[in-house]
Amino acid sequence: MATASVAWLVSVGGLSPQEARRVTAAFALALAALRGPVAPALKRAEDVVGSVLHLATSGVEELWLISVDPGLRTTGRRRVALGGRASCAIDPVDVLRAAIEDGASGLFVLHNHPSGDPTPSDADLRFTRRLEQQSSVLGLTLHDHLVIAGARWASCVSGAAGTLATPTPSEGERDEARADDAQSTEPPEPTPQDTRTAELLPLGPPAALSVVTASREGARSHGAPIRRSAARRRS
Repeated sequence: MATASVAWLVSVGGLSPQEARRVTAAFALALAALRGPVAPALKRAEDVVGSVLHLATSGVEELWLISVDPGLRTTGRRRVALGGRASCAIDPVDVLRAAIEDGASGLFVLHNHPSGDPTPSDADLRFTRRLEQQSSVLGLTLHDHLVIAGARWASCVSGAAGTLATPTPSEGERDEARADDAQSTEPPEPTPQDTRTAELLPLGPPAALSVVTASREGARSHGAPIRRSAARRRS
């Protein structure tokens, strides 16, 4: 019963289409509650757009449906149409059929403009009006139809527009970044081995000269004469 379709409930169960939709929606909500934590509510356009961010860079038009419950929590998300670079054709009936399958009480629709301009076209606005009217007949609420282009978005319902905000790093992430910068700029401290090497470096004459001088000093201390070379004696 929980997986029964609207058509089955009408043809076999003897329910009216409206009753069948209510039954499937109730079961969908019950199953969603059993699956785990409640999804956050989609309260802002940025929340809705954030669930399909890949549309910002898609090279072809895609139309996506986000089905929601009365609390604006997601009950389903799917792509319902794939078009070309300049258009994407779909009938509102196909969108609403998918929303009913998701057990939705309301829906958001999104599509992208690969051209980079999120301004809704006349065709976008006509589609939105048809979808809104047919949603109302079925007891569903079209919350918004958003157009995405790059980091910008625009609403076909309210006319609002905006830009996707860049995520702000948390305080912990900022502290880690500052620590990394400090480590990369401070010179490394010398190791104990480096310190000992520096202390042994001579500060006086070069080593070879020091050895010769030491030999002469030793000869004088023992009373031995320092012999001159033959070349100097001849001179």
